[in-house]
Amino acid sequence: MRLRDKKRGILMPLASLPSDFGIGDLGQSSFEFIDFLSNSGIDCWQLLPLVPLGKGNSPYYSVSCYAGEPLYIDLKELAKDGLLSISDIDYKYSKDYIDYDEVREKKYYYLFKAFKRFNIEDREFIKFQKENGLWLEDYAVFCTAAEEYGHLKYFDDGLKYRLFDRLNEFKAINSEKISFYKVLQFFFYRQFFKMKAYAEKKGIKLIGDIPFYISDNSAELWQNPQYFKLNRDLTPSFIAGVPPDIFSKTGQLWGNPVYDFAVMKRDGYLWWKNRIEHQKKLYDIIRIDHFRAFANYYEISAAEETALNGKWVKGPAEDFFKTLNKSIKLPHVIAEDLGGEDDSDVERLLKNTGYPGMKVLEFCFEKINDPKSVPKSFPYNCVCYTGTHDNDTFLGWFNKLSPKQRVLAGRYIDINSSVPVTEQVIKYANSLNIKMVIIPLQDYLNLDSGARINTPGTSTGNWMWRAKEEYLSKSVSDKIKRLIKL
Repeated sequence: MRLRDKKRGILMPLASLPSDFGIGDLGQSSFEFIDFLSNSGIDCWQLLPLVPLGKGNSPYYSVSCYAGEPLYIDLKELAKDGLLSISDIDYKYSKDYIDYDEVREKKYYYLFKAFKRFNIEDREFIKFQKENGLWLEDYAVFCTAAEEYGHLKYFDDGLKYRLFDRLNEFKAINSEKISFYKVLQFFFYRQFFKMKAYAEKKGIKLIGDIPFYISDNSAELWQNPQYFKLNRDLTPSFIAGVPPDIFSKTGQLWGNPVYDFAVMKRDGYLWWKNRIEHQKKLYDIIRIDHFRAFANYYEISAAEETALNGKWVKGPAEDFFKTLNKSIKLPHVIAEDLGGEDDSDVERLLKNTGYPGMKVLEFCFEKINDPKSVPKSFPYNCVCYTGTHDNDTFLGWFNKLSPKQRVLAGRYIDINSSVPVTEQVIKYANSLNIKMVIIPLQDYLNLDSGARINTPGTSTGNWMWRAKEEYLSKSVSDKIKRLIKL
């Protein structure tokens, strides 16, 4: 048995941390949460992607793979840097959910104020620009253009196709706005690495999250359109999604452009190499969302209105990882291998890469005759979750079970006990002989569906949950220590 070696993590979006400004940030709220994790006996903090939020405020549909979300910049830290005055910040937020429109309007007012006081000749900033030359300039130009045109598909041809003269003209006209976007990234990363250093000091490892796909309205697509299956006007000819499943009878149209892996292979998957190298600087462990797509992915014609007529396409599989291993040291990875009917290719890829896959107890408890779903048969090299950001909270899920489904769940937990089912399932997960257990904070708190983060296939009401300050109290910390101690 290797139970004592098991790593224990908490899944908690940065955005959901309590703060004075309506959204969690890289300042006091993140430092206090790191203290909370350390005091709770937790080893790892799993975050959602920290990239700029995209359509529906989703962190999985961003305008950039490299940039950080400016809303996570701490205003008080900017005040400490002399760029704002605490007395100037008169904004107080009282809502118990994240109102992105309000937060964005108020925060950007102060962020622009800080930018105007910032010296763009600052040596650290000049160094930051050089170190991030691969993406920073194009990102800032793209954001400035998107602010004017709305979407890449509406850019004028000179900008869309990056014609030299038009690009230089646009940069000259919009130099201040472009600098603003660059400086925001400087603020973000300066605060992020300060937070990361504190986590290291406290012995907390950060687990980042790489979305497999990128947005059709992103700096990376604009910068490198050759790597994607696109029409001549840079709109996707094929888009990503999933076939019909428990979340949707007609499947899901995600809208992301799919990769042209044949083209990527020609330069040794350089685009992915650069992306992973960047993530290695930020995180100790990287969760690759939709990992199964490296084995096979679901491709749908962009002309389709549903995902019913899509098809499974072979991904680059082992060749991808073998090629990258020749040029870079790949990081520690959690492979999100969920979804799909035929998992044989995914299982083979996991075995050959040695990466741990994911096991979600909510799914496992629902299956009757699938031996792979029996928790006691989980391989040691896996990461077990009660649920993910796409699942209901465990209590919310349990409350919706039919009598028959409750009987199935009763194979693993005592559904008639006076002990809350959430506490039982957390103890059960921690009893398994596996590599890592990650529990959403909401499950430690025994919260119902009102604390759900995201419902796949829906476009409203997601990513809005906020934790209350009392959720991070000593009593909760003591409870967590009790539940994970065997």
